[in-house]
Amino acid sequence: MTDPLTRIDKLARVSRWEEPPPVDVSDWVLAAIRERETAYGYAPLQWIAAGSIAAAVAMTLSMVSLYQKWSDPVATLLLDIFQGFI
Repeated sequence: MTDPLTRIDKLARVSRWEEPPPVDVSDWVLAAIRERETAYGYAPLQWIAAGSIAAAVAMTLSMVSLYQKWSDPVATLLLDIFQGFI
């Protein structure tokens, strides 16, 4: 009985001589991609992008208003003084 690794080495040596059959599937793949691309379009991604833009605009507007309130040192000083009286 021969060693299993010897049999595998022999099969590997023989398989190196064989050449794969020439097959061109690029046209089929491109047709499948084009078909899938037009089947539902980019509508779901557009809705996600629109929601993300709306959230970004809302956050930007809120941060601008907060920055204007917090960045004025006189207003901060006056707020601290008046909070002491309340």
